[in-house]
Amino acid sequence: MAKVHTKSEKITPFGGIYYACKAFYALSLDKVINGTLGVRSSTYNGYQWDEIMSAMSDVFLCGGDCVEDVNRSECHLRESPEIRIPTSYTIGRAIKELL
Repeated sequence: MAKVHTKSEKITPFGGIYYACKAFYALSLDKVINGTLGVRSSTYNGYQWDEIMSAMSDVFLCGGDCVEDVNRSECHLRESPEIRIPTSYTIGRAIKELL
């Protein structure tokens, strides 16, 4: 007889993205990005470059076509406690800072 394990986590349509987010930080890509681009915000609540880049990659990995799609997938991405998702306006301002 097979044993069945009950998961307490909610099932979302973007469930696989949580593994990609963990791999992003496990590979220390956040340190590489912040080390290369420097500190974006010195305040605690401000978004750093790694969070901006992670949010953009999450949107595109979830099937989004543009940065504004972060608003559509935001409710599912916020279910992970490790992920901080900036708004599409914040991502747009950050991209302009790079130009």
